Amino acid sequence: MSVPCHRCQGNQTVRAGTTPRQSGRPSQRYWGRDCDRRFNDRTGSSMARWRTPSAWVERSLKMRTENLSVRASTRVESVSPASIILWGQR
Repeated sequence: MSVPCHRCQGNQTVRAGTTPRQSGRPSQRYWGRDCDRRFNDRTGSSMARWRTPSAWVERSLKMRTENLSVRASTRVESVSPASIILWGQR
C-alpha cells in the first residue's frame, strides 16, 4: 500500500527510514518521488513535529472533555501541565 504525499498528492512514494518517537516505537518516513520531499504519517496534521505518542494526547484530551482537571490529567499521563494545556490548544 502506497502512502500518498501530503504535498503533491502523488502515489509514487518509497519508504525512507525511520525517526524516533518518545514512545520508543519509531515512525516510518517516506520519500515522494514526484516532488522529491520526505514526510511521515503525521506530516500535514496537527500532530506534525511532535514526538509524543498520539495515544497519550488522545487520552489526555478525553480526560479534559470529561471535566477532569489539568493536574489530574498530568498525574495519569506523567507529563507537565503545560503539555496538557498545549495539546488542548492545538
